[in-house]
Amino acid sequence: MGPELTEHGQSPFRLARLIRDRRGEILREWEVRTRELPITSHLDRPALVDHVPQLLEAIADMAEKGGGAHTPLALSSAVLEQHAFDRLDAGVDLAEVVSEYAVLRTCITDLLEKTLHSAERVFQVGLLNSVIDRAITESITRYTTARDRALSGFDRIAGAAFRSKGLDELLQRMLEVLSETLPAIDTASIFLRDGDRLRIRAAIGLEEDFEGALSIPVGEGFTGMIAAEGSSRALEKAAERPFLMSPAIRTKGVRALFGVPLMDGEDVLGVALVGSVRAERFSEQDRKLVSAMAYRVAAAIKQHLLRETAERRERQQEAAAR
Repeated sequence: MGPELTEHGQSPFRLARLIRDRRGEILREWEVRTRELPITSHLDRPALVDHVPQLLEAIADMAEKGGGAHTPLALSSAVLEQHAFDRLDAGVDLAEVVSEYAVLRTCITDLLEKTLHSAERVFQVGLLNSVIDRAITESITRYTTARDRALSGFDRIAGAAFRSKGLDELLQRMLEVLSETLPAIDTASIFLRDGDRLRIRAAIGLEEDFEGALSIPVGEGFTGMIAAEGSSRALEKAAERPFLMSPAIRTKGVRALFGVPLMDGEDVLGVALVGSVRAERFSEQDRKLVSAMAYRVAAAIKQHLLRETAERRERQQEAAAR
């Protein structure tokens, strides 16, 4: 069966075929023009281009289906969310995201003008506009959802830090914020450094570890290596790993594990771990959000430690003055 034609004898397959056949040319021109946008001029090529090839394929697929307002964008939600988080992480705001789509629209329109006669071009440009507008709508939705989720988490961390009267209460509140912000999280724990050991101070879903006052040497096991290296780590099939020192993770059957150091400059204050019994791995956007939230958690911990130190010195001075 040949391509379906509109009532005016035009084929939406023409636009789809042009996008696929000339994808490399479109990408090169898009990259050159997008480099002129101030906010993206500093990005390296992988970060700049990221999911644009997949987006072009999705646009071609939408064009084949007519490109109407109810035509689904053939791009997975995971890819859209990843693109949103990548742009947020790079400091790109919503207006710049829309500008990237506008540049893409212009690149394809210029190509249509070079290759099609006027009557055919009018139809294909109209179809392109419909498809790009649909893609922009989907992207804005994902971008704002990702941004709002991140901002909500950060605001709640700030609120928890303000309301918490002691360090242990603060740590427990922080874990609650993490688990409520990211649905994939089933377990979470915070270890604080005490000399050459990490001691568990708060936990959700890992009662066995918390009640047993789990303590791990810095540099040993999954958690200890995060503290020793000062860098995050991800682990799949966590419950099956013999080097894990957490009995509760094995008991719970945790599948995905992600840990981040809680840093104060170059000093490691502790380690935050999140786990999932449902997901095989945490998505890259979830890992980025946990890392960003951990940075704010570390700042709150440092503030509480300084306050506790000041209060302890004040009590000592008062006792000495008696």
